[in-house]
Amino acid sequence: MGRQQTIDENSVLDKAEELVRQSGVGALTLANVAKSAGISKGGLQYRFETKRELVRAMLTRAFDRLDAAVEEDFRALGGEAKHTLKAYVTGMLKNGGMYERPDAAIFAAAFSEPDLLAEFAPRYSQMLSRIMSSIETDTDAALILLATDGLWLLEVLGLKPLQKSRRDRLIARMVDVSDALVTR
Repeated sequence: MGRQQTIDENSVLDKAEELVRQSGVGALTLANVAKSAGISKGGLQYRFETKRELVRAMLTRAFDRLDAAVEEDFRALGGEAKHTLKAYVTGMLKNGGMYERPDAAIFAAAFSEPDLLAEFAPRYSQMLSRIMSSIETDTDAALILLATDGLWLLEVLGLKPLQKSRRDRLIARMVDVSDALVTR
């Protein structure tokens, strides 16, 4: 079987994430990703000149997926500002979390290019500002946001602190509190 003629960025990112999940962050090299994706290292470098660029693309896609999940739930709830917090909870945590597996992009950035995470801080802050502006009670909203992010991060790290039934009850409670915040 010969090498691919075109480079599908999503396929390369899938292979990079798979490599991190299976072999750890240390295995994330351009040579290993190219081999896993069935392309030449030079071909990979045509799209991602450095490992840093690859990790940035992995992070961008991870954040895009999270944003899309939250936006999908926001629209499903009617698209009104009052549903922003609820959509954040359900979008981040639905289906066992957006990531049934640890998110390789977060690991790759945190351990190989930690300063890249700082580039995404404004994006996260913008999401939080959007949510906080839709709620009058900042403290309760912050509590729900932090609980959501904490549970998501624990699951990304593979720690899964709660059994499914308890997790479902916790998410239902966070949704109830979110609903109560907009009716005050």
